[in-house]
Amino acid sequence: MSKKPSYEFTFSIQRGWVRLPVRDNPGKFARDRKVEAWAAGQARSMLGDSAEPERLNERAQQLTRATYGARARDALHGLVFYTEPDAPGPLAFLDVLRLVPDQQVYPELTTGVLRELFAQPSAGTLGDIDEQQVDLPGGPALRVRRQRAEPSDPTGQSTVMEGVTYAIRPPGLDDAIVVTMTWAALQYGDRLAAMAEAIARSVRITLD
Repeated sequence: MSKKPSYEFTFSIQRGWVRLPVRDNPGKFARDRKVEAWAAGQARSMLGDSAEPERLNERAQQLTRATYGARARDALHGLVFYTEPDAPGPLAFLDVLRLVPDQQVYPELTTGVLRELFAQPSAGTLGDIDEQQVDLPGGPALRVRRQRAEPSDPTGQSTVMEGVTYAIRPPGLDDAIVVTMTWAALQYGDRLAAMAEAIARSVRITLD
């Protein structure tokens, strides 16, 4: 990713999203004391001072793991969605990042390149991949909705995740803004996909 972009971008989120401190120390993926302290404070803020210690610790661990995961995906913004502050766990995850052309591999982020990056089947892909070209206020975008099976845990269980990605090409820029939301609650897929669309439509670019 280029260090000095010539633009800024913003987006709007609905109630229930929690912003994660992904950029405070982006190269640290474990034992980050600042993240752990933030997560403990955030858990107490969400659940209240009277919450049981086990509940507070569980919530802090959820937030810590989500932060490390977003950092590993190189997100500029990482967020988790809780339907209520005291919900058992996050319902969805959101990454927003800036994709920069690579002169060696993909010097221009064409529709074909975006399709290759985000709409190709992988080993864990389940079913068909829903791919569409859409026009958003931030620019034309490739929208991809798909399901995948996560690698099995030590017990042999695998989680099916669904997600939708918007790779937005703002006019006049070489970069793309990529908005990706994922969730495991497949029964809420259409509602969450609509939420992802609202966020993608809120992306605004400001040139320096």
